[in-house]
Amino acid sequence: MNALYRYHVWFAKTGSLIYISHLDFQRLIHRVLRRSRLPVCFTGGFNPRIKLSFPYALPLFLTARREFFTLFMDEARNPEVILQELRRQTLEGLDFLSVSPGLQKFPPQPQHQYILTVSAEGIEGWK
Repeated sequence: MNALYRYHVWFAKTGSLIYISHLDFQRLIHRVLRRSRLPVCFTGGFNPRIKLSFPYALPLFLTARREFFTLFMDEARNPEVILQELRRQTLEGLDFLSVSPGLQKFPPQPQHQYILTVSAEGIEGWK
């Protein structure tokens, strides 16, 4: 069994990517990681997948300014090198912000702040 090296990858999801579901977003991350050719870990079993972990699902139709996932790798790498490789393979709307060596547990989750703008135009009796 290879040693697991954990890295927290911080990212922003904006633009047209707010319209894709969390599952589709995970598939997108898998594609970016495969194209980057980083030494990622795979799950065992009949259908191996890249081993990564999101602490919670990202909501649909909302931008994410600073979210993260944990990436598991077979080899230790410089976080700056990982960040460069991910940025090289990304697409518009997905910005990789930073990479840090991972802890055994998830870092404290940032408090979420939602901003909702509602218009009352066309609603009769609205006060």
